[in-house]
Amino acid sequence: SSENPKDKVIYVPINSNYNTMSTLWENINLTPREDDVISIVKEAIEPRLVRLDVGSKFVKVRLTNSQKPVPLKTLGDGVNRILLIALSLANAKNKILLIDEIELGLHYSTLETLWQMIFKYSKEWNIQVFATTHSQDTIRAFQYVASDEKYISDAEYIRLQIGRKGENEAIVFDGSRLNDSLKLELEIR
Repeated sequence: SSENPKDKVIYVPINSNYNTMSTLWENINLTPREDDVISIVKEAIEPRLVRLDVGSKFVKVRLTNSQKPVPLKTLGDGVNRILLIALSLANAKNKILLIDEIELGLHYSTLETLWQMIFKYSKEWNIQVFATTHSQDTIRAFQYVASDEKYISDAEYIRLQIGRKGENEAIVFDGSRLNDSLKLELEIR
């Protein structure tokens, strides 16, 4: 098979631009996944969202009780980040989704809902998700959602570190081991 591995991966970088969002939006525009993106953004961070218009140089949104659209950037970095993750999820059906520094620009109070959306749609759309973080709050929110019996067998936390002999090593935490480590307040980042 001459399939390009890049065709199987969707990457969410630390910094993104409107061209990235526009391309992701074009792939799902006027499909049921467009509705899913709006649901994710509404549930995770902006309940007033009614509609989106994603262009190559802007994103405008219509909010409830508003007659005119407003630029997405006026709603803060968190809404922008959630939209990028939601668009990436919707484009990653049957693929791998890589999210760098998942918590970037997000208030810790949104992390649990974001993880719920990621678990729900990754299961529904057959997406394998890898997310990086340095945030203890992000790990705690992940653990809380991953401990749900619907998801516990699908979740692993992998800590990358340099071993005693200077080699790279990966420490794998399944749901119960991660839960125990967080209860004991061990440094797992």
